[in-house]
Amino acid sequence: MLFSIFGVLLGGIFAYDNHFLTVSQMKMRGIERGLPFIAHGGMWGDLLIVTPIAGMMVYYHGEQWTLLQIIICSIGGVVASGLMHQLYLSSAFPEAHIKNHKLTEAGMVHVVYMAGMLSIMFLFYFCTGHVSPSLVITSSILLTIHIMFGNHIPLGLWRPTWYGRKPDMTAYVTVMVTGIVLAWRTFAIIH
Repeated sequence: MLFSIFGVLLGGIFAYDNHFLTVSQMKMRGIERGLPFIAHGGMWGDLLIVTPIAGMMVYYHGEQWTLLQIIICSIGGVVASGLMHQLYLSSAFPEAHIKNHKLTEAGMVHVVYMAGMLSIMFLFYFCTGHVSPSLVITSSILLTIHIMFGNHIPLGLWRPTWYGRKPDMTAYVTVMVTGIVLAWRTFAIIH
């Protein structure tokens, strides 16, 4: 958990150095519309939802996982994080993680962070037996909420002047597909 918390905080430090931590820093750079690190709902979710859940998953179930499962799920986590961030690169909208279709230093840290977290999620949802129903249900609900915030749906519905974007179809599809997969795995695990 400390490594994961450090990853989120390191992303914030890089965003600060890049003058993209806060709305005021972003505007001082001459960017009127964008997504600074501190306003990124996904970063708060990484810190307050994903990291604690992953910590509980490892603490309660980590000894069940074999080396082969860890290797396979780690490869899956790296691939999934890479694909996710490749999709992000298609956006021209400036934010703390991506500018001008390139990852910033904060974005590079996020690639590594997400690879680790996704590896743990894959291990938990696909390689763990005898899971507490309350842990898997709570995790699935909180992860779905995190994905909604990480895809900026609440922010896009609120649309403050410094953001001003509506949620796009990709955000809704991502939440829907991930929610279906989490519901499927939750149902499979508890039944």
